[in-house]
Amino acid sequence: MPVTTGIVELHVDLTISHDTTCKLPQCVARYGKKTTFFSYKPEKKPGTNIKSMNSNNKTNAFSVANSPQVLPDNWPAALTIAGSDSSGGAGIQADLKAFQAFNVFGATALTAITAQNTSAVYDVQSLRDTILAAQIRACIEDLPIGAIKTGMLANAALIQATADTLRECAADIPLVLDPVMVATSGARLLDIEAEQLLIEQLLPRAALVTPNLPEAAVMTGLQVDSDPLVVAEKLIELGAKAVLLKGGHGSETICTDWLVSSAGQLSFDWPRRAGQFHGTGCAFSAAITALLAKGESLQAAVSAAGLWLQQQIGSARKPLRGDLWVLPFSAARESKTK
Repeated sequence: MPVTTGIVELHVDLTISHDTTCKLPQCVARYGKKTTFFSYKPEKKPGTNIKSMNSNNKTNAFSVANSPQVLPDNWPAALTIAGSDSSGGAGIQADLKAFQAFNVFGATALTAITAQNTSAVYDVQSLRDTILAAQIRACIEDLPIGAIKTGMLANAALIQATADTLRECAADIPLVLDPVMVATSGARLLDIEAEQLLIEQLLPRAALVTPNLPEAAVMTGLQVDSDPLVVAEKLIELGAKAVLLKGGHGSETICTDWLVSSAGQLSFDWPRRAGQFHGTGCAFSAAITALLAKGESLQAAVSAAGLWLQQQIGSARKPLRGDLWVLPFSAARESKTK
């Protein structure tokens, strides 16, 4: 990029290229008795070349660098309502990284502050319900929020504040409910009152609920090893519009996620990876939220988010002391998901 004095000249020769094949596991989608195999194949983009700009057309290197970017009216943004993870691998931090991986602007409403890493949660401080409601309103009033997700809501007061505020100012925005109820260790993260309030106030409001097997068992009263379709149908009966029942806590060689709604049943099969990983539930639901904010259909969003998550798990990094591997949150490869 040569720049000369006297006459300021900027010369850029930029070529953008994309691999035509993403080396990720195939996703298996089963519609009733029909099985379909499909791979994630990024869209090929033509090369882009910008040849020259100089002082004759009143453009120089400095004005290009310092000019503010003008965003289109429909730029995608998403809001996460969740707790902070000081280690950055889950919670609000993971959500923001997942939004960014899909080129979606991320906004936050913080419910709690945690001191944690991949070994343990050392302390938790919940925020007031009034400040949570104020955060949600502030984001929705000023940003083009296309989808919202909830994560750790901590207690009954925060769940009620979330439900009331979303009903007041975000009734038409799709909500992805990640019901953070059970820790990896098996410990319950909400008391019974808070669990019931979440089911009554937020579940019917959600466009999608994304429980793992232990969380689904808590919500339905069924056993963890119950037929996943029976569990999903029970959640539909409780008011959910669509259910993504995640099979990551199962023991089979193949990990199966089920997407169930009034439109039918769809399964996604993934190879089960050895080891445990930090923040996969947060990352998965946040990726779905980002894609919904960009206007993708629910099925397309779940499919593309699942493929991206498999890529992250395959590139996970070992922490210094903890047993939970950390996701890299690398950028999603562009593709046609519609």
